[in-house]
Amino acid sequence: MMRKYIRTLSLAILLILSMDSSAQLPNGSIAPDFTATDINGVEYNLYELLDAGNTVILDFFATWCGPCWSYKESGVLDDIWNIYGPNGTGDVYVFSLESDGSTTSADLYGTGSNTIGDWVTGTPYPVFDNVQSIFNAYGNSYFPTIYTVCPDHTLVESGQASFQGLVNAIYTTCDMDPPVCAILDISPGPQLACNPLTNTYTQQLVLSYENPPNSGFFNVNGTFHAITNSPQLISLANTPANSETVDVEIFVNTEETCSANCFNCYTQRDPCCALIRLQYVNPNSNVIRVKNISGCGGDISGWGVASNGVYNSFDELSGSQSLYLEAGEELQLAWVSWSADETFGDLQLYGPTNVLMDYIQWGDSGSLNESISASLGFWEAGTFVNALPPFEYIGDGSHGYEFWTGADIPCDILNVEVVSYTDCNPATGDYSVSFSVDYTGAPESGGVSVNGNSIVLQESGSTYVIDIPSNGIWLNLDVSFEDEPACSFFLGNAVYGPSDCSVNPGCPTDLSEDGATTVQDLLLVLSEFGCEFSCVNDVNEDGNVTVDDLLLILGAFGSTCF
Repeated sequence: MMRKYIRTLSLAILLILSMDSSAQLPNGSIAPDFTATDINGVEYNLYELLDAGNTVILDFFATWCGPCWSYKESGVLDDIWNIYGPNGTGDVYVFSLESDGSTTSADLYGTGSNTIGDWVTGTPYPVFDNVQSIFNAYGNSYFPTIYTVCPDHTLVESGQASFQGLVNAIYTTCDMDPPVCAILDISPGPQLACNPLTNTYTQQLVLSYENPPNSGFFNVNGTFHAITNSPQLISLANTPANSETVDVEIFVNTEETCSANCFNCYTQRDPCCALIRLQYVNPNSNVIRVKNISGCGGDISGWGVASNGVYNSFDELSGSQSLYLEAGEELQLAWVSWSADETFGDLQLYGPTNVLMDYIQWGDSGSLNESISASLGFWEAGTFVNALPPFEYIGDGSHGYEFWTGADIPCDILNVEVVSYTDCNPATGDYSVSFSVDYTGAPESGGVSVNGNSIVLQESGSTYVIDIPSNGIWLNLDVSFEDEPACSFFLGNAVYGPSDCSVNPGCPTDLSEDGATTVQDLLLVLSEFGCEFSCVNDVNEDGNVTVDDLLLILGAFGSTCF
């Protein structure tokens, strides 16, 4: 018993001595120097980087370590490298050091049996494999162990710190001067097209800067813009077009000392006063006429028209004409390549900012641009100008089919076609015929007349149903409009009608329905004589076929049903 106690005590003492001999370096210690080659074959020496004024972050990890993987996936070290590394401010290096000698290269790339994932793909900073000797030199005993090593060779265990925590370790603990955000230049950029509805445009600025903060926005004359990459294009939407000179003040809202001014930076563009509307559209001659309905003149070269999926600007259609249009002035354009259809089509008018400004649709609804034009309030969905070109605008500024006129469409019934017909109905002696009518230019009032009978007019292509007496002869369909009888269509021999099949309800003894009470009817009763359930030839309808039914047949024998 005493021997076992002594042996246990000896092992404990040896373990304590072992731990003391490899104790982890405390904060403020001098970091041991090392030279190592990363997986891309690049050699680094720690002290050379430190002596050049860099801070170095050492991330000791193992491929099987869950917390190590979580910290890698957080992206904190990626952000530090991208912002403060060699391609950023140039203040920091980050080393990823795989320090378990039992793992393999396959584990590092995520394909081995002792790994959580791919530690290499997407990692922007140097990765080192099998550097357990460096891990041991630093007295480390767990993963991850993360140090921030300052240019004076001292270290601090920064651990799995947040982005800001690492920034503090780099610039506060290491007593380094942090990079200073500076706006280097503000230059006027392009002036985009002016919107005549609002007399505004988009003014662009070109902004050059360095060392922007990790968060925040540029405040440009009171408007906020995301910080991206220098040089950056800033777009100031809804800038008034009033020819005034503008000063620009820019600062970062999270670091207001990062600021700059540009006095008399740009002159706002002249007012874009011209407001254009369609006045005349003729798809037959490919002629379009527009009018400036505003109170002042302006250049309309940036306006354009679209139809059949094709857009052309006025500048492309004008030829040698001046595109400065005074107030109330009209301009006629020839769209030579416009492949329009006089019976069905549409036309859109666009302003210089590619904003829809006017629309017309003719012949039918469902044109290519109807939906978007209706959603913007320039047209009522499902409506169209029911006329032939040329089309002329007669409105007072409003939009819609009712403000356009054109030539009357001649009335014409194009076709009458039988869709289907039924057999004779014994109860009525009639059969039904379904037929469609295609037409154009129907009168504004009145119905349609079919063989002299009035029917409510429906839209072209609709199907009508009429009942016709079964008489075993050909049926003709003579169709016309009540208010314009000359507009008609005659379809001869449309349907060969079935023979009359009506049954006289006052002749119950005519079971064979041949129009008379005969031997055939007697035989039908005899064939079911004695029936007591679901009897077909039950003349007196008492539920049975008996002598009473025979007597009824015999009493009416030889009579004819009418």
